[in-house]
Amino acid sequence: ILDENLQLKLIDMGFAAFYTESTWFSTFCGSPDFAAPEFYLRIEYRGPPVDVWAVGVVLFSMLTGHVPFNTPTDLVKGKLGVP
Repeated sequence: ILDENLQLKLIDMGFAAFYTESTWFSTFCGSPDFAAPEFYLRIEYRGPPVDVWAVGVVLFSMLTGHVPFNTPTDLVKGKLGVP
């Protein structure tokens, strides 16, 4: 979102959590199109790497107008759909 000075602000939609270097999560949440492979594989994950994954998917989508993976199977296999 943008604040009153038109500065970009990142917001959370309710799944924020505190973490440490040794924290592993098992809550699977978020939009399927932006989810990291860990979510589909149902394995524990660390917060920051899956957040970076989601940002990469957002950037790809903004640049191409498409999501990078057509199906969850393509995502898990790393089969990138280049438009």
